[in-house]
Amino acid sequence: MTASATALLFFLSLASTEAVFAQNIEYTKGNTDSALRSNLVVDPSTLGMSIQIPLASYPGRGGALPVALYYSSKQWRISFLDTFRTTITKTRTEAKWAEDSVAGWTTSLDSPKIIIPQSDYRGPYDGYGATICTSPSCNPPPPPETTILYINRMLVQMPDGSSHELRKDDSPTYNSGPDAGVYYAVDGSNIRYETATGRLLLPDGSYYSGGHIDRNGNKMTYNFSAKEWTDTLGRNIKFPLSNLNWGDVTNNLPGVNGTTHDYTLKWRYLHECLSSGEVRVIADYDYTYSNNPQPHTGLSLFTKYSILEYVVSDGAPFFTTYFDPIVLKEIALPNGKSYTFSYNIYGEIDKVTYPTGGYERFAYGIVPGLDGSINTTSVYEQANRGVTDRWVSVTGDGSDEAQRHWAFSVEETQNGPYLVRITDPNNVKGERLLHRPSVDKLFGYDDARTGRAYEERIISATGQMLRRTLTNWVTSGATPTPPPGAVWGNATRNPRATKTVEILLDTGGDAKAKTTEYQYDADLNVISKIEYDYVSINQSVAQTETIDQIPNGAMLRVEETTYLVNDPDYSSVQSGYRARNFIALPTKSLIKKRIEHRRRRDGIQI
Repeated sequence: MTASATALLFFLSLASTEAVFAQNIEYTKGNTDSALRSNLVVDPSTLGMSIQIPLASYPGRGGALPVALYYSSKQWRISFLDTFRTTITKTRTEAKWAEDSVAGWTTSLDSPKIIIPQSDYRGPYDGYGATICTSPSCNPPPPPETTILYINRMLVQMPDGSSHELRKDDSPTYNSGPDAGVYYAVDGSNIRYETATGRLLLPDGSYYSGGHIDRNGNKMTYNFSAKEWTDTLGRNIKFPLSNLNWGDVTNNLPGVNGTTHDYTLKWRYLHECLSSGEVRVIADYDYTYSNNPQPHTGLSLFTKYSILEYVVSDGAPFFTTYFDPIVLKEIALPNGKSYTFSYNIYGEIDKVTYPTGGYERFAYGIVPGLDGSINTTSVYEQANRGVTDRWVSVTGDGSDEAQRHWAFSVEETQNGPYLVRITDPNNVKGERLLHRPSVDKLFGYDDARTGRAYEERIISATGQMLRRTLTNWVTSGATPTPPPGAVWGNATRNPRATKTVEILLDTGGDAKAKTTEYQYDADLNVISKIEYDYVSINQSVAQTETIDQIPNGAMLRVEETTYLVNDPDYSSVQSGYRARNFIALPTKSLIKKRIEHRRRRDGIQI
């Protein structure tokens, strides 16, 4: 049995008899560290590595249907399993890999997925908002009088592999399954899901329901069983991904005049694709695995605290399981060239060789968790991995690697600053201070600002700070408005920047600071952008003070935007647009410059 999707990993945690039911229990599904994606090769917040490979694009009415492959290295998490007691209370967890992808890969031809986990995401929680264990395997179970609550939350995974948390509201429910209603994204993306219609609505007026319907009503249909799209011109397009079988799979994409373009995906076992080393067991047991090319020496991927001898997985002794899944080794293109990939023992791509012959190479390590579910203990955090080094060789022979090396690191303190540092080939450092929640958030509610940078710095190779950018992030509170003292009143949603200050420090004199302020409507649209001129400030103040201590310069201009759903000139049609979630369509845009008038008689400037 290969550990392609789920492999049990056991940790034993000591607890006092007074803290039996919430000992070291964390729900890690959908955590921020796994959900965030970036167009960059290495995400500047999570340090996850991402690849996007465009293959084709099919223009049609209302837009194009792109065909692209996406990869993310953020595939591992440690999931809570249950608790049990011998002479002490212990917690058991399991390592999960590539739950919602094909060995880390997704395709733009996937349809968005509505993921509603029944546990390890919705709850359960007790009446105080603490995680508890209610599984039949929990020993001991919670007392019969324990209040058991859940949160109406779900995940939406988009075709690029990114995910969004949606919540119906923030008040707990007694129902273990999802309540009916409308679920809203809490990350400010304005995505909405209706359980009554099964529609996933995007803020541009398009939606998914048995296909994709764009803002103008043009429809592309999706066949879920065949994983095939029919576009607005009637073309059938599919590019299925599956790692269930070892071997080569050729996907055909339509070309012009009845031609096709063949792309061959070569799937191989991990041990056939390693850059170095051998595949390892998941737990701290070591028995020779029959499908593995050679014996092993007892090394495991993750660490546990003690040995539990009697555990089995799917009827087989757990200790026989090696992590040796089938992964994508090569994408052969129609022109005879190819992308090739090699991996490390964790199943993370550590080298990409491009059709040009050049390559990028990556090293990984454990990264401190941003999300409150994994920044509590090393048990959950050890599966949160990110890039520590990146090398690029344009020549492909490695002779130019040293000149193209980036280093990545994280510095953190508990409940304090979380600093990501990126050092470029010229030894210039970029530093980002990120919002993160405090540990043990009630009902799993993290700060909605988690992962957003409130301070960014550029530091020269000689240690001089060159640039500094400060951002003020705000959030909306719990919905509906909680009653006084409600333990779920800590919920936040809809992070948005209300103010940014850009500071130039390499001026040869005083630093220069430029401020921009933003105002939003109830739909999170920017309705006012106020720009202020540069102002001179002391170098020390510029490098150390908070955003509220930096003064504004003279007001330069105000940009005001009105959106159709709030424009009184379109009140008769607004309900229809809202029903389609078409909330980001501007109807008016004004730019107002600052004008000074002087009353000569009294000298008052207004």
